[in-house]
Amino acid sequence: MKTRPLWAAVCASGLISGTARADLDDAGFGTRLLAGLSPASPGRLLDAASDSLQYSDAYRESLNVGMEVNYRLGNGWVPFARLVYTNDRGRNVPVGLLTSGMAGTSTPVVASFSNVSGIALNLGARYVFRMSPVWQPFVSGYAGATLRSALQADFSAASLGGDTGAQQVLSGGTRADAGVEAGIDRLISTDLSLGVNVAANYLASQNTVTTTLTSVGIANLAAHGPNWTFPLQLSMSYRF
Repeated sequence: MKTRPLWAAVCASGLISGTARADLDDAGFGTRLLAGLSPASPGRLLDAASDSLQYSDAYRESLNVGMEVNYRLGNGWVPFARLVYTNDRGRNVPVGLLTSGMAGTSTPVVASFSNVSGIALNLGARYVFRMSPVWQPFVSGYAGATLRSALQADFSAASLGGDTGAQQVLSGGTRADAGVEAGIDRLISTDLSLGVNVAANYLASQNTVTTTLTSVGIANLAAHGPNWTFPLQLSMSYRF
C-alpha cells in the first residue's frame, strides 16, 4: 500500500527529467536579450610628458544592451549571431595646468569627456552543460567587429575665458573584437529562461599622438583606446 505513492513519485520525476532533457536536445531557433554594466576599462587614456590619465578617470561604467539570434544543434552547442550597443559615459576631470607666461600664474585645465558609443556585431558559439533539468551552465566564445564613435573632449580653463569646443582625442571607426563568457540559465518553462553571465571582451588597439590640445598648452599627447571590458549581463532567452 505504501509503495504506490513512491513509484508514482519516481515515475513523475522521470517524466519531468525526461521532458527537460528532451527539450535541451531538441534542435531549433531561439533568441536572447541582454542588458548589463561594465566597469570602466583599465589602462591609460592619455599620456603627457610627465603625467597620464587613466580611462577609468575619464569614464564611468559602460552600459550595454544586445540581442542575439541562435540555433540549438541538439548536442549542447548553440551557434549565434549577436548585436550589442554600448555607451561609455564620460566625466569632467582635471587634466593639467595652463601657465600664463606674462603673469606667471597657473590655472587648472578641466576636460569634459563626451560619451562614446559602440555597436558590435559578433558571431560565436555557446556550449550548454547537462548538469540539471532546470539550471544550465554555459561557456561561450565569439569574434567580430565593433564600430565606435569618436572620443571627444571640451577643454576649459579660467584664463581661456571659456572652453575650446569639442576636440577629437581619438577618431571613430571599426575595430576587431573577440571575447569569452561564462554564465548560467534558469529555465522558467520549456521555452523561456533567465540568466546571468560575465564576459571578458578584447578590442583591437588604437594608439595615436594628437596635436589638437596645443591651444591649452598640452603638446605631444599620446592617446590610447580601451582594450579590455568585463561586462556583467542579465539575459532572457526564448526558444521557438
